[in-house]
Amino acid sequence: VHGGINRIDQIAATGAIMMPAIMSHQPSAPDITALRQLALHEFNAGAFESALAACERSLRVSPNDWSMMGLKADTLGRLGRLRDSADAYEQLLKIHPELPAAWKNFALTLVQLQDDPGAEAAFEQALRLNPEDDATRVERACVLCRLERYDDAERELRAALGQTAATNSAAWNALGAALQGRRRYPEALDAIDRSLQLDPANAEAHYNRGVILSALNRFEEALAANLAAIARDRQRTEAWWNAALLLLRMGRFEEGWPLYEVRLKRRHRTRYPERILAIPRWDGT
Repeated sequence: VHGGINRIDQIAATGAIMMPAIMSHQPSAPDITALRQLALHEFNAGAFESALAACERSLRVSPNDWSMMGLKADTLGRLGRLRDSADAYEQLLKIHPELPAAWKNFALTLVQLQDDPGAEAAFEQALRLNPEDDATRVERACVLCRLERYDDAERELRAALGQTAATNSAAWNALGAALQGRRRYPEALDAIDRSLQLDPANAEAHYNRGVILSALNRFEEALAANLAAIARDRQRTEAWWNAALLLLRMGRFEEGWPLYEVRLKRRHRTRYPERILAIPRWDGT
């Protein structure tokens, strides 16, 4: 059964985290100020193409203005131009490496680009500059889990949970995934249950609970956990996949085979897509 956590879907909600810090910097030239105000107005209105144009006009006058460089990078991300956004953050950080929020946004962009090693390094730099940022610590731990650096992930998560993240369902869920990666299943299950106490609608935690229960050979409970994940997020294809495997393993073939076809629609990352896709489709015989 495939386990792990996916954090990519949560990134859009944190894409603008640099804005308050960015806009506190005011270049002196009146025309630059007007362009900055226009860029921010257009960004807040969701007019990202116009915001990008205003950023670029401002940067032609003041090329090293970190506020406009950051807003440009963020705007490119909102436009779905992730590679361009990452390049813009990289350019900004070469000139202004002292900005922890820029490192964090750079890392979040690299996560979307599925560059986990690069994202982990950027998160680490953000934490060097702002070690009190427990939200960044949790994000880094999720990447560490995907890199199978479970001990490092656990260390980050326990540090965060000892501070401001104690009531953060996602942090407890990530700790469960890290402990599951080390096959410390009872501890992992306790962490996941804590996550679900804080947020019963956390589909990812239900899914991870199914992974752990399956590893403990508690198949009926694992199936129920995967079905709970599906009920809360029907696009979570790993839960469909794991439910199919559990049904097949329990000999419930007529129920399991239709779910097994979800392998053809997987949207999340996996280490074995070609092997899955090569399996013939069931013809009912």
